[in-house]
Amino acid sequence: MAKRKRKRKVFALPRERLATILRGIRYWSFVFFVFSMPLFLLPGNTEYGYTKSIYTLCFISLLYILWGLEGLSRGKIEAEITQPAALVPAFLLAALVSIAGGAHPLLVLQYATLFLYFGLLYLLVVDLLREDREIIPALVALLSSGFLAGLYGLLQYLGVTVGGPGRGLSALISTMGNRNYLGGFLAYMVLPTLIPWLLRRRWSWALLPLWGFVVAMVLFVRQDGVRLALGAASLLFAFGSGFWGAFRGFGLRELLLLSLPPLGAGAIAAGIVVGPGAVLALVVLLAVGAGLHVLGMLLRRRRVLWIPVGAAALLALFL
Repeated sequence: MAKRKRKRKVFALPRERLATILRGIRYWSFVFFVFSMPLFLLPGNTEYGYTKSIYTLCFISLLYILWGLEGLSRGKIEAEITQPAALVPAFLLAALVSIAGGAHPLLVLQYATLFLYFGLLYLLVVDLLREDREIIPALVALLSSGFLAGLYGLLQYLGVTVGGPGRGLSALISTMGNRNYLGGFLAYMVLPTLIPWLLRRRWSWALLPLWGFVVAMVLFVRQDGVRLALGAASLLFAFGSGFWGAFRGFGLRELLLLSLPPLGAGAIAAGIVVGPGAVLALVVLLAVGAGLHVLGMLLRRRRVLWIPVGAAALLALFL
């Protein structure tokens, strides 16, 4: 009697389940990229910008490969194109036009490629960070990376680890190769990394010391441009939050209680690094920011006020 052949069972994930797994891998790979890219460097290579550029190009390519596999498993690839995405081809066109001005074509191609990849990274951000639970891990990764980069720079300043040539601030280059770059990178994250706190997560108290340290390092690098940029960004945020009603769901008492801890952390950081004068400057910044916030609210409700405000702004610009 002939033996019956056993059918081999083949385990196969449902396509939607496989797509979900691939999206999870892509998301956490993106979070790892946000954390690791600012800290990435190659021992023996002093050109920090090139190493980070190569790392970025390779990692973003990997993320898009994962996105493609995810799309194949679903049978379609969806991408949300928002209005700022139109700036990517505009800047690329401007870069190509600059060749006519005498710029070296290979240099233009290099920077155009980098800009294209950061545009592709923007599309990834729009696709992956849609809900609070997706935004928060990325911001925590960014804040943690900034904290470690700042700590590494501080250790270089103190002479604990090897830094740039010289001592003190000259040695403070961190993983950026320049204290100005470090200060700029840290200044970029000061406002966005407050989002977990504004979302009132219980564990966000643990982030305040890290955030305060980042603010302290922004001031510690002693770059006027970095400080001015942070101040201008804060004022713009104050105006924008009023104009778009970012805190519309908060009561005045609730908003004050929510803002006091980060303001206190910022004041302590400024007082330690700069001195009492910085606390006074912070008070002035808060007063101006409050005025701009109210102005934003008024402009949202009374559009006719744009005429005198715009005229006053133009007058101040030319005078």
